[in-house]
Amino acid sequence: MRTLGLLTYHVSENSACNYHRIANPMRYLTDVQAKVPVLLYNRLLVTHDRLDAIRKRGIKIIIDIDDDVVLGTDHVLYGAYQRAGMTQTLIGNIQRADVVLVTNAYLADRVRCYNPNIVVVPNALPFDEDQFTRTEPCEERKIIYAGGVTHFEDLKIIQPCVPREHMVIAGNEEKSAQWAKIRSLYSFARFKAVRPVCSYMDVYDGHAVSVAPLADTMFNRSKSNLKALEAGAKGLAFVGSRIHPYGNATDEGAVLLAGCRSQWRSILRRLVKDEPYCKERADMLAEHVRANYSLRRVNEIRRQVIESFS
Repeated sequence: MRTLGLLTYHVSENSACNYHRIANPMRYLTDVQAKVPVLLYNRLLVTHDRLDAIRKRGIKIIIDIDDDVVLGTDHVLYGAYQRAGMTQTLIGNIQRADVVLVTNAYLADRVRCYNPNIVVVPNALPFDEDQFTRTEPCEERKIIYAGGVTHFEDLKIIQPCVPREHMVIAGNEEKSAQWAKIRSLYSFARFKAVRPVCSYMDVYDGHAVSVAPLADTMFNRSKSNLKALEAGAKGLAFVGSRIHPYGNATDEGAVLLAGCRSQWRSILRRLVKDEPYCKERADMLAEHVRANYSLRRVNEIRRQVIESFS
């Protein structure tokens, strides 16, 4: 736990979700002035009894949610969540919050049945600062996929479509059985090891195209467009699946979308072979994300929520 005046917020050093929703935003919101005690945290933190005790002390609770509350049965973590009762714990946390922060309107609609006090705070980045600076394409392999172990089904979508000599997959963990499945599926790809959240953007360096396939599930549609922001931060072209979160009104035209394997194949082939076109798409996205997803501007929403309690 860290404190800033009357605000207490939870930082997890190893959680990518916490990094983007709590830790990094708070690095750029050091002058926020809570008027009453406030607790801010991402997803799961304490038991229901503990939250009830916190509420009785007059502390306001802000919970940040960046994924759907209910995992689909096809999700790799579904069994673990069921056994630990994590879904019910998360729902109880949401119900006890004074305000719920979510990443987009789609997720807000999914969460509203548990708590009507919802504020949309999009994911955002401190562009051109820290690790979020542009790179120049120099790698022989041009295409990068950066993600976690839960995306096996998503990666299956583009496996027959990617130019094999150009594919790189970042996030690999050698001792993980799930990653072994991904390595087997992409035996032609080069793999980069998982990196700490403080330097994970380095995996994009030298590449030209970022890809983010998503299977069309309710859980995936509730995700944010963070991968498009990361590509834009680094100055890469970006291709995502033609579903929410990548198919949205704000990003229309700035991102490339593929709705089937033939589209994935043709888009990636052109990006790899046509360097001027690839650079044009990369520059367009870089300008777009800086205009629409600045962390300093988005943080003003957080400030308003934190300072609204009296």
